[in-house]
Amino acid sequence: MEETIRTFIAIEPTSEIRAILREIQNRLQQADLGAKVSWVKPEGIHLTIRFLGDVASSQVEEIGSAMGRAAGGHNKFRIACGGVGVFPESGNPRVIWVGITKGVDSLSRLSKDINMQLSQLGLPPEDKAFRAHLTLGRVKSRLDRNRLLSLVEKLETPSMEMIAEEVILFRSDLRPQGAIYTPLKRVALTPS
Repeated sequence: MEETIRTFIAIEPTSEIRAILREIQNRLQQADLGAKVSWVKPEGIHLTIRFLGDVASSQVEEIGSAMGRAAGGHNKFRIACGGVGVFPESGNPRVIWVGITKGVDSLSRLSKDINMQLSQLGLPPEDKAFRAHLTLGRVKSRLDRNRLLSLVEKLETPSMEMIAEEVILFRSDLRPQGAIYTPLKRVALTPS
């Protein structure tokens, strides 16, 4: 039986952005959220373009080729991040995130083109709409939703900008101490 690996396609934030995200996490950790939150390690924060889940290890090369075909039609572009929010927007929050304020259209087009190329490999489309964000933490217990939303709305975030230069296929190994992400394929976007 062929080995399967858990994978996703993403853009990595710069080390400067990760440092700012760490500060935002620290401020949230110091606030009384009234719930247990599993915080993403700053070095593991990424902007997911497409979660693939388990794929055959033999598909890595063809997924990389599909990413290359999709990325070839996209110039490098600027991304700006800011503002903190939660998913879902109604009901009990499960994810705390930083939003994308610039580059959303470019990210959406890139996601659409990658999905189109992956569908030609027989990989089914995602069952939810693409929402560009950077996950800070996952809520692990019930909390006071109104308190969390109030804290999140008041939290000011500095301006964070970067140039999206490549998309990366990552392997995700889930461990008790947190996920370990290993880059498998890197595909450059076209220089503008």
